[in-house]
Amino acid sequence: MLLSLSGVLLGGLTVFVGLPMPWEPIAWVVCFVAWMVFALRNDIPQPFVTIVAAGPMCGIFTAITQLLFFDVYQAQNPWYAEQLADGLTGDLMTGLLMQGIVLGGVFGAVFGLITLVIHNALGRGQ
Repeated sequence: MLLSLSGVLLGGLTVFVGLPMPWEPIAWVVCFVAWMVFALRNDIPQPFVTIVAAGPMCGIFTAITQLLFFDVYQAQNPWYAEQLADGLTGDLMTGLLMQGIVLGGVFGAVFGLITLVIHNALGRGQ
């Protein structure tokens, strides 16, 4: 699940740089496009399964990175201040983890399917 470790990079970007809308989803798209290229260039035998499985793990790594540096995350992402201030610490942690899992799952399914279609169109089959 080497691909999923890119979640640490995504988390680091949101923590230390801060990514407002729409930049955070764009960063996720760039990450998953890189996964597609990697999967296709390396002829991964089951690209759909690989990317779908790595997606939620990427989200978990993103959330864990944000939670480990939560004070910095809050300071670098003032546009989320109202949402962050309204929640209890436990609720925020759960929310970030759930958001990471769901986003990772959705991105994984979409980009996994696109990768599978391209993989099959190139005659590699699954």
